[in-house]
Amino acid sequence: MKTNVPSLVTDRAHSRGASSATPAAGSPVRRLTLLALMATLLANCAAEAALFKVTNTADGGPGSLRQAIADANLRKGPDKIEFAIPGKGPFTIHPATPLPPIADPLDLSAEGKPVSLDSSGLAWGLKINSSDCSVRALPIHAAYGPAISAKGPTLSSLTEALSLIAHPTGRVVTGSIPKADLYDTTVPTWQSGGAWSWDNYPIPGGGGDDYAFRAVGVMNVPAEGDYLFTLGSDDGSQLLIDGTEVASAPDPRAFALSYTTVHLTAGQHDLTWIGYQQGGGAGFEVSVATGDLPWWWGQDWGWYYQTYEPGWSVLGDPTAPSGVTLAAGLNVTVYYLDPQPLKNITIDLGGKSLNGDWVLDGSFDGVTAGISMDRAAGLRIKNGTVRGFYPGIDLGNCSDVDFSGLLVTGNVWGSRVKSTCHDVRIRECAYSQNGVGCILGGAHHEFKNNSLTDNQASALGIDDLSDSLIQNNDVLRNGLYNWDTYGYAEAVVSGFSVRNCVIEGNRINGNTEGVLVFFGNNNIIRNNECNHNSHGLGLWMDSSSNNSILGNQFNDNGTRGLLMDYFCTSNEIAGNEFSRNTIGLELSTFVADNLVQNNVADGNSFFGMGITFIGVQNTFRLNTARNNGQVGIGIEQCHYLGDCVFGNTMESNTSFGNGTFDLFDNSSPVVTSPAADSSFARASAEMDQEREKRHADLAKKHPELKARFEHEREKFEKEHKKSGPPSTCLNLWNLNKFLTDSEGDGPGAGCIQ
Repeated sequence: MKTNVPSLVTDRAHSRGASSATPAAGSPVRRLTLLALMATLLANCAAEAALFKVTNTADGGPGSLRQAIADANLRKGPDKIEFAIPGKGPFTIHPATPLPPIADPLDLSAEGKPVSLDSSGLAWGLKINSSDCSVRALPIHAAYGPAISAKGPTLSSLTEALSLIAHPTGRVVTGSIPKADLYDTTVPTWQSGGAWSWDNYPIPGGGGDDYAFRAVGVMNVPAEGDYLFTLGSDDGSQLLIDGTEVASAPDPRAFALSYTTVHLTAGQHDLTWIGYQQGGGAGFEVSVATGDLPWWWGQDWGWYYQTYEPGWSVLGDPTAPSGVTLAAGLNVTVYYLDPQPLKNITIDLGGKSLNGDWVLDGSFDGVTAGISMDRAAGLRIKNGTVRGFYPGIDLGNCSDVDFSGLLVTGNVWGSRVKSTCHDVRIRECAYSQNGVGCILGGAHHEFKNNSLTDNQASALGIDDLSDSLIQNNDVLRNGLYNWDTYGYAEAVVSGFSVRNCVIEGNRINGNTEGVLVFFGNNNIIRNNECNHNSHGLGLWMDSSSNNSILGNQFNDNGTRGLLMDYFCTSNEIAGNEFSRNTIGLELSTFVADNLVQNNVADGNSFFGMGITFIGVQNTFRLNTARNNGQVGIGIEQCHYLGDCVFGNTMESNTSFGNGTFDLFDNSSPVVTSPAADSSFARASAEMDQEREKRHADLAKKHPELKARFEHEREKFEKEHKKSGPPSTCLNLWNLNKFLTDSEGDGPGAGCIQ
């Protein structure tokens, strides 16, 4: 029977008046027509998402969530899962084991349905391993692994590492090493092996996350016999001799050893050594000895004994007691996984919650992130509550991210954006009653129009942040507990290594502390309110340079409105208001080349503004100081240090109505009034005594450093007896360096790096 099929091929001859007869069966035109029609129909089918329905709360079988995810994974292309469980509910699904990772584009929606997921005790609630996925309106309770996690391509097994070696996806780097001992330059060095040697070698290409290596060489075996090999690795590894596997560690692990005994004939044997790194710490090693497995094999402390047991050596050591050596070292090839991220993932909580088990008494053992994302781009997380996790939301290696409409509450850390992230926008979210509200690192972020209230330590912890905007946030009543448990304690907005950022228009009021910036460079801090921060400072800057602090209010704070401390240089402080603090503005301890102009200091109980300790070539210009308790604008010489305040300038300042001095500069030999000088000296002496007590306490705590300091002082005085800065100043500087470094917090007071 003849069938007419509409042609999808334009017949140019027909348009010129030629015959319009149907092409003959089997003709090229007829075949092209059928193929084109079939392709169109297939494309239309593929474009429509298949719908899978969850109709019960069972852990498996037809109608279950587990089965729906598995079925969606089998069908390539976008799919959709909806919930249609009969009855009023509420319904809770309790998987006994983790649900299958989502491996294909999927929209999983519980909108309008009274259903939730409880993944307590499991490695994850939902795990996303595909781009173009969304999870909507599904409440999840998680008490071990994350409620929702997504991570771009990663190496998670030896099988995947071998596949990457066979089919490279990223860069390939080669090198050679004399011994079978590799470490990753991006993490602290592992030192293992029989000799506890320090001669391990870096991964070619630098290492990092997600790479595999293959090292090949030839072993010289001196005599036939049994040889004991250890294969040490973090993460996995494999050892082959003459093409046969003799030891392996197929799964990711912390550094550990695998042992095997191999009978070898005398002569040369081919060696292949394979390892892979997923993430975290990294180290790889092969060691060798003669004999059988030791009696302590299998004990948890076996690594300690292997480390010090006589007769062991790293393979390739020419002095190995076993006599096994490498003919010519090892040729290493490292294969890096292509770091392409997952893309276009949406978590829309739809007004519902992700809940963990952490509570405000600090008991958070075993709790992980509510949402954990790594190597993902185009993330949208919005419209709901994240409660009771550590942290609530955790991002690493992510970009193009939006948070909006979230209540992040009751977490150890509300959210953490690691320094490997860029272009993260957090807007119109509420961080309340967390240990720390938000930790922000990376570059090109916006943190805007958020509220941070009643967080127990810091509201916002800034860690290695650059080129970002922090704007129009309300930061209220934070830090009242100030628990060191959470880190980032003391200041409510605390920043370590902050560069090229704008912090403006924020209301930072009624907290324990205001803003802390360590190692801040080229930032603009303007038009903020830093008021009524009860126990400390409005703004504290330490070891910071080339910042502009403009048009802010620093009023009614517990000690200082603004403290520029320890090596703050070349900053501009202009147009600010300092009122009713103990000290309005203080520059202290190796501060230089700062410009202080057009500021107002009014009603501060001790003094309005000035230099109290070691300042050089700072300028005070066109400032107004009035009604301050002791001094309006002052430069204090620090009597017991000698000439450590010099070259500072006062120009066209206005000062009146202050308690003892309107303008005071005792770095000059001229003293205006012995009585007034005596009054100020008493107040100054109180500050000096406080500093001396602090140094004495530290010296008592660390007597060994005090002894070292005394030795350094004697050495310095011999070398600089006739020239150089006053030795007392430099000696205090050195003592401060020794004592502060000993506290374990890295570079600190008086420590030049």
